[in-house]
Amino acid sequence: MLLDGGKEIARGEADARGEWVVIVQDPPLAVGQHELRVIQHVDGRAAVTSDQVIVAVVPEPPIAPAGSPTPAPPAAPPVREETLVMVAPPAGATTLIQPPSAAGVPKSADLVMSTLDYDERGYVTITGQATPGTVVRVYINDVLVA
Repeated sequence: MLLDGGKEIARGEADARGEWVVIVQDPPLAVGQHELRVIQHVDGRAAVTSDQVIVAVVPEPPIAPAGSPTPAPPAAPPVREETLVMVAPPAGATTLIQPPSAAGVPKSADLVMSTLDYDERGYVTITGQATPGTVVRVYINDVLVA
């Protein structure tokens, strides 16, 4: 069972390996801070509450200026600020899991180099992923090559 500040918001069941997944989407987490905990219920035993708390801060959605006409749908979806997510153990430091990013500013995690290959002539092929629509520049030994 997943709790948000003491209120049940989702429920799931562990599989034969003890793994579980819950999805919170109806309704989604509201704007603001949420303290998420997991509770395990086993028949004939006392409930077990997780030691860790997940703290998620959901940002405000972008607001259109008042009185502005409804714009045509954009070619790309609007960029939103990401949700801040941290894990708070019962003792010790909090761990940042997902830092927020300013709207429109890509996160470093959005840029991934997947493969680096070269042929017998020394030609290099590099593949990866980046934020859609952005320009990716490739440097080898601090020299721009692509």
